[in-house]
Amino acid sequence: MINRLSSFGRSKKWLLVGLSQFLARSPFTPALSPLRGEGEHLVSQSGFGQCKLTVVLLLLGAISTVQAQYLPLTRLSTVYPMGGKAGSTNEVEVAGLDLEEVKVLTATHPGITAKPKEGAENRFIINIAANVPVGFYEVRIGGKFGLSNPRAFLVSDRDERLDPGGNNAVEKGFELPLNLAVHGRADANLADYYRVQLKAGQRVGVECLTRELDSRLEPAVAVLDANGKELLRQRFEGQLNFEAPADGAYLVRVSDALFRGGPEYFYRLEVTTVPQVEVAVPATLTAGKEQKVTLYGHRLPGAKASTVKDSRGQLMEQEEVTLTPPQEPPTAFSIMAARPASAGISVFEYRYQKSNPVLFE
Repeated sequence: MINRLSSFGRSKKWLLVGLSQFLARSPFTPALSPLRGEGEHLVSQSGFGQCKLTVVLLLLGAISTVQAQYLPLTRLSTVYPMGGKAGSTNEVEVAGLDLEEVKVLTATHPGITAKPKEGAENRFIINIAANVPVGFYEVRIGGKFGLSNPRAFLVSDRDERLDPGGNNAVEKGFELPLNLAVHGRADANLADYYRVQLKAGQRVGVECLTRELDSRLEPAVAVLDANGKELLRQRFEGQLNFEAPADGAYLVRVSDALFRGGPEYFYRLEVTTVPQVEVAVPATLTAGKEQKVTLYGHRLPGAKASTVKDSRGQLMEQEEVTLTPPQEPPTAFSIMAARPASAGISVFEYRYQKSNPVLFE
């Protein structure tokens, strides 16, 4: 930070020197001409004055630009872990730039509160109230140099834990219970392995969240048998659906698709049995009117097979449900689902037996 301030001081000094020299003497000052009257000469001087004023403003603008570039500003790169279960208390570590005297962590939901951990730098104890809805929120930190940029924070209804580390080989896979989320970080040129126990015919979803949590990791996820043989793989999209061919242990492998790693390459992994809705038809409903909707997805209880494939090329199931949208759509949602282009559209949120949320217009 001292080096940046020194550079700013030198740049500002030379800009001011140039400005003072320009004001002190000007090669553009017009001489009096015998063919021109005093009035014309005054007009010429006035034009020159306007030129001087324009150059002065440009130089001052350049000084402001340099100042904005070099002055410190609290910048939040990561929050780890990137979320927690509603009704829990968690310790998180924050990282970034210019984090001097960071003592505040705020969230976009009043039920998410935090206080600095005593005796630990850049660590906070976050309390998530039990009534905080499941979904994505934003957190910021504040310190000597102001309030930071936001980062995503996920509140879930699952138990969550940290990757213990040391699970970079097939034989060292970390035992991962179903429907439990684990937060991990990828190491360069390595993969993390997790071991799950499944029954023959059991269908599970493997979900690895990265981009949704502001991670730089491009997920490469695979399911292996107990000996490390690859059975199913998905690159650049952290989600796949798997049906166990036999009773036994299976491995889930997680890495960056380009084998990068570091503190900013984090992920949240879950092997789940809950329903996953991919598509709802129709997606537009009439408020206050009972209507039938066909859901397409995976692990839908009571569903029948369909001929429709998801974006990963896997066949989906379908289930028909009856919905009655509210007359007045809610003004807030438990997920950050609206893109800027659709932020003004009235929608309501629906979950099918604890599935992922589905938005209807």
